[in-house]
Amino acid sequence: NIKVGLAIKPNTDISALLSYMDKLDLILVMSVEPGKGGQKYLLKSTDKINELYEIRKKYHYNFKIEVDGGINKETISNVQKADMVVVGSYITNSSNYEKRINTIMERWYERKVRKICWIIVDKRC
Repeated sequence: NIKVGLAIKPNTDISALLSYMDKLDLILVMSVEPGKGGQKYLLKSTDKINELYEIRKKYHYNFKIEVDGGINKETISNVQKADMVVVGSYITNSSNYEKRINTIMERWYERKVRKICWIIVDKRC
């Protein structure tokens, strides 16, 4: 039971994925250039998320939409149509992980979206 996912960088055009969408279980939209934490969310990512959502709905595809990069308490509202988000620096750059996680979850659920994932990196572990 193997799942298939595809990650796209900020400059990838959604049309490049069309022939694969019926085979995918997950599309990860990178909302920053991969490789360095703490970058600002790129607003053009919202258009990609919304476009993927509409394509999935129109053609009854089953892939999940995940977003990674620049997610914080303000930008979470830009990813309403995603199924999952990855939250890294917003949490790890705080001395109170629990408060940040609770804040992001409250804002996520306010918008009736589905699932949140977060990365906690602690050098003491």
